[in-house]
Amino acid sequence: MKKRHLLIVPTIVVLLMGFGQCDRYRKAGELARDFALGVQAFQETEIVLHQQGKISDDEHRQIQQIILEVAADGQKLDRAIATTHSAPDAKTALDSAIAQLQGALADGVLHVKNPEVKAQLQTSLVLLRSILSNIQAIGG
Repeated sequence: MKKRHLLIVPTIVVLLMGFGQCDRYRKAGELARDFALGVQAFQETEIVLHQQGKISDDEHRQIQQIILEVAADGQKLDRAIATTHSAPDAKTALDSAIAQLQGALADGVLHVKNPEVKAQLQTSLVLLRSILSNIQAIGG
């Protein structure tokens, strides 16, 4: 009887670890989708602000280039989490997205001349960065 318990306990532990891992991927996947929606909302807001003349053509091109790179990293992150469950690929995409957002804050948005627009875009980027920080925390 003791041998059976010795076999059952490790099996249960392995199963629980597997469920925990699935739960981590599920949570990270939900956050990755939130990130994608946030990037899309940022991009749409920036386009509207540009159409209203609050962002110059040069600022618009620079911000759009950066946000498209962030979006591409977000897609890689989502694919790594949702499809392949690849921690190394997810970490690479996550690190790249974080670097792109830091670059957007430093290079793109900080050069916007309109202070209200600048503050609005910075706030959105900081919120996107916090989503990535939550994914990072889940990943350990």
